[in-house]
Amino acid sequence: MSDSEQKLKILIVEDDELLRTALQKILAHFGHDVRGAGDSSDMDSALADYGADVVLLDINLPGEDGLFITQRLRQTSSCGIIMLTGRGQLHDKLEGYRSGADFYLVKPIDPEELLAAVTSLGRRVVPPVAIWRFDTVRSVLISPRNISIQLTFQQAVIVEMLTSKTGEIVTRSELLDALGHPDDEYARQRLETQLSRLRARVRAADPESELPIRARQSSGYSFLAVVI
Repeated sequence: MSDSEQKLKILIVEDDELLRTALQKILAHFGHDVRGAGDSSDMDSALADYGADVVLLDINLPGEDGLFITQRLRQTSSCGIIMLTGRGQLHDKLEGYRSGADFYLVKPIDPEELLAAVTSLGRRVVPPVAIWRFDTVRSVLISPRNISIQLTFQQAVIVEMLTSKTGEIVTRSELLDALGHPDDEYARQRLETQLSRLRARVRAADPESELPIRARQSSGYSFLAVVI
């Protein structure tokens, strides 16, 4: 791996164990942190525990197929998605891209093409390190561009919880408990609204610094940046 490339967390969702193992070895050889899953259930468990920068996803999976999984991932994650499939017709590729895939690779997979796709996605999903600061006394979040963003009380509680465990998953239950709310469907919807407003507040103050809070499937959220 060259200095310009980044080590990525890659999850391969492929029910063919031999192919999955071969792909894991190829990507691990080039310095990436790679795990495998045989179906959507295994994938969900892996993402909740491990997360992923890039997901390699077979279309023809047992149970939930790759197209539906891709649509679901696009609603809950910012990971890059590479589809792996034996379907090489143009209409199949178009369907894959419409579902949300970043790349569509036809089996048998060419290792060089796969590595090029992974490297390209790595530049997008893992940006250069950005340092955020959080002033807990004043409830002020300071972006990497040194722009101060005044937070409401509830927004400050959310940010303090997430930044106290940078890179780790903070569950919705933990966030709701910190906010003093019961863990029910209504409270979870209010939490989503708070996060949406928090993102909008940061975007309005500093359009060039995206708030690095990411949903982690059904588990919760993570703050994916350096905080001092």
